[in-house]
Amino acid sequence: MAKEAVELVKKAEEEAQALLEQSRIYSEKALEEAKISAKEKYKQILNDAKGETENIKKKAEEDTQSKAQPTIIKGKEDADAIRNMNEKELTSAINIVIERIVKINGNS
Repeated sequence: MAKEAVELVKKAEEEAQALLEQSRIYSEKALEEAKISAKEKYKQILNDAKGETENIKKKAEEDTQSKAQPTIIKGKEDADAIRNMNEKELTSAINIVIERIVKINGNS
């Protein structure tokens, strides 16, 4: 009877040891899978962030271009108007500028 009890205890210990080993293997596998999953999610988050950054940058460039367009057009129109001035208008404009410079700086 005592021998049977010892055998039962020994068998229970062996089963417990096997369960512990299976649990250790399972936990190592689960940890490795979690690391792989975390790396994949991290890469996906980075890719999503890069895509979002590119979208924001593109939108900012488009917004800036659309806001600058009227100024660019006005500058081109002003430049064309200056280029198309006749000699009399050009001389008059030059004299006005010189007169303003002399008034500000005195007789230089």
